[in-house]
Amino acid sequence: MYRENWKSKLGFILAASGSAVGLGNLWKFPYESYSNGGSAFILLYLIAVAVTGLPIMMAEIFIGKSTNRNPIGAFKALHPSAWHFIGWLGILSGFIILSYYSVVGGWTLRYFFQTLTGAYLSMSDQGISGDFVSFLRNGQSQLFFHSFFMLGTIAIVIFGVRKGIELSGKIFMPILVILLLAMVFFSMQTPGFGKSMEFLFQPDFSKITAQSIIDAMGQSFFSLSLGMGAIITYGSYMQKNEPVIKDAITIVFFDTSIAILACLMIFPILFSYKIQPAESIGILFTTLPMIFLKMPAGIVIGPIFFLLVIFAAITSAVSLLEVVVAYFIDEKKWPRKKATLFLGIAIWMLGIPSALSNGGWNWLTKIQFIGNRNFFDTLDYIATNWMLPVGGIFIAIFTGWIVSVEIRDDSFARDHKMAYQFMIFLLKYITPGLVLLILLHGTGVI
Repeated sequence: MYRENWKSKLGFILAASGSAVGLGNLWKFPYESYSNGGSAFILLYLIAVAVTGLPIMMAEIFIGKSTNRNPIGAFKALHPSAWHFIGWLGILSGFIILSYYSVVGGWTLRYFFQTLTGAYLSMSDQGISGDFVSFLRNGQSQLFFHSFFMLGTIAIVIFGVRKGIELSGKIFMPILVILLLAMVFFSMQTPGFGKSMEFLFQPDFSKITAQSIIDAMGQSFFSLSLGMGAIITYGSYMQKNEPVIKDAITIVFFDTSIAILACLMIFPILFSYKIQPAESIGILFTTLPMIFLKMPAGIVIGPIFFLLVIFAAITSAVSLLEVVVAYFIDEKKWPRKKATLFLGIAIWMLGIPSALSNGGWNWLTKIQFIGNRNFFDTLDYIATNWMLPVGGIFIAIFTGWIVSVEIRDDSFARDHKMAYQFMIFLLKYITPGLVLLILLHGTGVI
């Protein structure tokens, strides 16, 4: 059966970068940086990326490229044993995460239209903030935008690797960068820009704590969309003669650059309007729309910002759906159209309870799951704090210790030998322990 590959190396880089660049880059990273001393945290993050994120990114590309198979098929091909459970974990993670990620993606669509039509121009600050709460409780509206976002994701994946995923990456990612640079330009006009530059480029190491170090490691792992099989799947469409480490570094550099640009966009707004950021992504839909209207050209800034967020969300969503679809195409021999439609609808259906967690089904809103969380937050907790770190740990161990050295050496033949040896050293002795710390912290053990 014919299996597609990337039309160009640029297509792979942009698609994989689109998978990595998501809502976490645009809000979570600025929040973590702001809360942990600005540039001091960013330096920690860069170190964490080098010893945690980059090695696993490299390992996932290697696993996919060396087999040209989906996550489950890749592990089976490299080592015919029970290790393919890692692939199952990645596919299940992608299925679960996309179900509620699509709900959040729907929020971005809704707020793009709200800001584009000027719906907030006549509202007070309290009215704008209350609008988000009302929207969350409106089950019909939640379902509509969840469905609309999922439909867009399905439409891209159904066209395949070259005409769907690669083409969308080549369109969306450059536009995303342009929009982000435009937002940085607008932020430069605010009175807090000078203070934000000091905060961003003058490290205050007194604010660094043990918690900051763990946060930096966690951010370096989650920001790159690792542990869920997306990079394995995208790597499986590569040509055999492509360098692994060089491409991994390029993707990590792109992802990190977007995160730092997001800080340049967000920090001046925080300092200008004396906002204390919250970890919850909800601030994107409550506080920021209020602030945009107070900024010069605010009626233009709002739609640009939410269009930027849409592009970041859709490129990540596409990679999550492709992880699941690729398995059924490779292993079950389903046609792409059938696999995409069937699995897209199944994921959409799992997302319905998440969309209605705050309103719509009264009985559902009263049910408390793990740690008194609602359905949406429970799925997020399980996937983020358990499934992804466990997947990352075993991917590192598998690549460092289990896979055939001959296969590994052959796949890395085009990479610098010392860089390759250093990455394998990290995967063997350093990276698994660091991701274990992320797991223990996320689950409340430490």
